[in-house]
Amino acid sequence: TARYLLPAVPGRCVLIRIGQEADWFATDLKAHGLGTSFLLQGKRPVTIPLLGSHNVSNALMTIAAATEMGVALDFVLESLADMPVTARRLQCRD
Repeated sequence: TARYLLPAVPGRCVLIRIGQEADWFATDLKAHGLGTSFLLQGKRPVTIPLLGSHNVSNALMTIAAATEMGVALDFVLESLADMPVTARRLQCRD
């Protein structure tokens, strides 16, 4: 894991991961017509309007950064769920 690097990095480091425990992690990823759903910390259901595990990683980084700055988690999750989507970018097609 990346934990061995923590002593070498100045300041506070927050680890994010998909599928394994970390400071912030996502499990049970599922892509669907509304985007991607996952369980935050293996418990809390979250849906973002974007497809792909890379966007789940981006969401985790947003959650980590915002909460470290004192933004309420509920507000962060509401904002992620309502974020604008770029037209024709990673949209499902019939």
